[in-house]
Amino acid sequence: MYEIDKDFVWERMDEHHKRVMAASQAWVTRQQNLIAKRNAGVPPTIGRNFKGEFMGFHAPCDGYIHEWMEGDKTFRQEYMGGQFLPHDKMKEGWIPDTSRSVDKSIFTYVPVEKFHEVEAALREVQDRVPMETKHGRPIYIKIDKGQTFEDRDGTLVCYAYLSKAPKDVVDHVRRALLGEVEDAAEAAAKVAEIADLARQERYDSAPAIAPGRQAFAGEVLATKWKDTDFGPVYKMLVQDDRGFKLWGSVPKNIDPGRGERVAFMATVEPSRDDSRFGFFKRPTKAIILDTEEEVA
Repeated sequence: MYEIDKDFVWERMDEHHKRVMAASQAWVTRQQNLIAKRNAGVPPTIGRNFKGEFMGFHAPCDGYIHEWMEGDKTFRQEYMGGQFLPHDKMKEGWIPDTSRSVDKSIFTYVPVEKFHEVEAALREVQDRVPMETKHGRPIYIKIDKGQTFEDRDGTLVCYAYLSKAPKDVVDHVRRALLGEVEDAAEAAAKVAEIADLARQERYDSAPAIAPGRQAFAGEVLATKWKDTDFGPVYKMLVQDDRGFKLWGSVPKNIDPGRGERVAFMATVEPSRDDSRFGFFKRPTKAIILDTEEEVA
């Protein structure tokens, strides 16, 4: 069972937050110094919101000179005291990100029950964050639930959105959310691979198909609707217990799924290219062997 290691996430996010704040402050200081050089050493005023967060620079007096970039173009303008100074508009963003973090992550097909477990654990991590101002604590980590729906197995799943975090934290949260699902899928894939190898071995050693009407029993490998001159026809590919494969119309009295075993009577004609592959027609006495219920 995969769970959130709250101590690990707290340590990594606390370190991450401190690194981000240090990088941000260093950037602000560099920008202040650059702007001050154009104005006889007078630094710009720092603008902050009600939480004390940096929001940009303002001119400290009339006639304040400021330069900024928008893409590849440089602009220069004189500002009145108190006016907001435009910031650079670059593709990489206003304040360069040097924190080695991953942008907001999206996880799909997350079991809703597992989402709530992870959400509760990350909320406990967030509650450890100290109150930096009277307006509240900064957001270290947060996960939100998006659209909820049922997957093909009827399990209630959702999209999950994780706030910006270091890659190892993102990987840890992903494993907590989807680890059990991924392990089950990996195990199922290994079982399927082994089954495919066994089918191929039986096919390679299968005897040639004798033409004519006879009884067959085997596994349904695939079903498919096929358009013909007489309208759509439901077809199936069956591997007989003797190893060879058969292709033909699904008997009207059964509706087998992939992996189910069936038995039926039919007239078969071997392929000209491969004597272990045949085409059957006029199937009768069909039965789905897994249910041992004859529907003929």
